[in-house]
Amino acid sequence: MVENRVDTVVIAKTGGGKTLIYIMAALLSKKTLVVFEPLVALIQDQQRAINDFKTGLRVAGVVADEDSNKIEKDFLENRLDICI
Repeated sequence: MVENRVDTVVIAKTGGGKTLIYIMAALLSKKTLVVFEPLVALIQDQQRAINDFKTGLRVAGVVADEDSNKIEKDFLENRLDICI
């Protein structure tokens, strides 16, 4: 999917390995990966899990309005690898 540069939707249950999919896609792609999570707790868990792998990926999670301006600026200036 990433090699063919095709947009992809992944739906998986909790504990289904989504974090590894996100990391692999971000490492293989030259674009910012956008992840949609329905709950703040899930956003924080994904951000923490991605950082725990110590890949050097730049990840940000939008969990409050005050975060959104900086994250939007970083996203638009291509300073993020993963935006949750």
